[in-house]
Amino acid sequence: MLDRTPQDAFRWPPAPSVAGAAIVPRPSGGGAAGSGGRILGWRDHVLDIERTWLGLERPSWADMIREAGWRRDAAASYCGRCGRTAGGEETLDPCDAPAGEAGCRSCRGRTLAWDRVVRLGEHDGLLRDTVLEVKFSRARGLGHEVGRALGVAIAECIERVRVAMPEIVVVPMPPSRWRRFVRGIDHASVVATGVASELGVGVERWLRRAHRPAQSTLSEASRRRNVAGAMQPTRFGRRRLMDGSAARLVLVVDDVMTTGSTMEEACRRLASVRAGAGEVWACVATAAGPS
Repeated sequence: MLDRTPQDAFRWPPAPSVAGAAIVPRPSGGGAAGSGGRILGWRDHVLDIERTWLGLERPSWADMIREAGWRRDAAASYCGRCGRTAGGEETLDPCDAPAGEAGCRSCRGRTLAWDRVVRLGEHDGLLRDTVLEVKFSRARGLGHEVGRALGVAIAECIERVRVAMPEIVVVPMPPSRWRRFVRGIDHASVVATGVASELGVGVERWLRRAHRPAQSTLSEASRRRNVAGAMQPTRFGRRRLMDGSAARLVLVVDDVMTTGSTMEEACRRLASVRAGAGEVWACVATAAGPS
C-alpha cells in the first residue's frame, strides 16, 4: 500500500496549481461553512464548479461602476418631465413649475402620459452594456442591483413630493408571453423588484401585453403603431385601478426608454382605467440622449 499524505488526497474542486502556494483544505459535507461562517449550499458548489472548470466569473455591478468611473445622472442633468438629457438647456422641474411651464423646450406644453420621468442615465456605455446583459444573459442579480440604484434615485424625488411609501405601487413593464419564454427572463420585473426592495413597497402586475415585433427593429413612427393597443390591464390590475385608494403614486418600471412609445402606451392604459387622483411616473434605467 502506498503512503498518501493529506496533500495527495483527492479534493473537489481542485486547488489552483500555483507554484509555492500552500494547499488549504476546503470544508466538506452538508455542514460546510463558507467565509464568515456561512453554511455552503448547493448553489455555492455549482458556482465553484463554474468558476473552476468553465472560468465563469462575473464582476459585481459595484466593481463595474468603480472600473468605469460611472455616476448616475443628477436630477438637474435631464428633463424631469420627458427624460431627455438637458444638454445645457434650462429645464423646469415639475415640482417647481406649473404644469404648462414645466419641462424642457421639446416637451413644454405637450400632453404626456406620465407625470415625471426618473432615470439613471443615458443609454450608453456602462448602463447600455448592463441592461443588455440583464436582458440577453439572464443576469438577474445584476438587474436587481440596477433596480436598487434606480430606487435610490426615485426615493430622492419622492422626498420632494412627500408621498408616503405605503401609497406607492411599482408596476413592471410587461413582456409578451412569447418574448418572456424565448429570453428566459422578465427583465423589467427583475429591475422593478430591485426598485421595490429599495423603497420597501410592493410590486403588482397591472398590465399584460400582446406579442408584437420587437420595438428595437422599427422606426419611431412604426413603434407607435406597433405598440398601440398591445397592452391591457390584467383582471387584478383593473380591480386595483378602479379602487381610488389603491395608490397615490404608480411607478411604471422598464429598463430602457428611447422614443417613449412603449411607456406612453402603458401609462395611457393605466390612466384610462384608474379612478381618483394620483400620479404615474415613468422610471427607467436608461433613456435616450438628446434628440
